[in-house]
Amino acid sequence: VMPGTLTLFGEITKGVKIDSSLRFDLSYVFELTENLRLSATVENIADEDPPYVRNELGYDPRLADPLGRTFEIGVKATF
Repeated sequence: VMPGTLTLFGEITKGVKIDSSLRFDLSYVFELTENLRLSATVENIADEDPPYVRNELGYDPRLADPLGRTFEIGVKATF
């Protein structure tokens, strides 16, 4: 029985149609001097879960990230 799977509890349709997803990231770079740069990034600001996909991970690792909201800071110095 396609597109879902038939079980004792009826047809399972979760993951047959994949929900759309929209993720917002924010990055800021500040140059202190010509040789020193600071950066800050917030990925997945809204902390959205990836859409469910029928595979062993439950999401598509090529298109989504299960980590949720992440923060990154960086310093770059050139000589």
